[in-house]
Amino acid sequence: MTIDAIAGKIGHPHLVKLDIQGLELDALKGAVEIISKNNTMFFVEFCPMMLSERGCGEIEILRTIEEAGYFLNIFRAHPVSCFERISSKIMEDIYDYYIEEGHRGTLELIILPPPVRVK
Repeated sequence: MTIDAIAGKIGHPHLVKLDIQGLELDALKGAVEIISKNNTMFFVEFCPMMLSERGCGEIEILRTIEEAGYFLNIFRAHPVSCFERISSKIMEDIYDYYIEEGHRGTLELIILPPPVRVK
């Protein structure tokens, strides 16, 4: 069941937390409708090595989310905690670095919707 399907049954979420052991990016692919509404915040934790081992190293969904107007923010790159807005290209570089170095740590992202403009 996709995030969009769950939202169709229980209502539109304001926050989605994903920590599902290597399936986080797949889950985001099932949230296209929610993402298109530009008002849900996502908290996503994932391990690049685990994704690579599963054969799903594509992180283009983050580029798609960014193109929809969302902002990617690194919350934690284990063991370092921070909060910094980054581009999907920088995220891809960090992801590739984790893979190349065999780093088994996780990355935590806060994906924020575009700001609401009040007229």
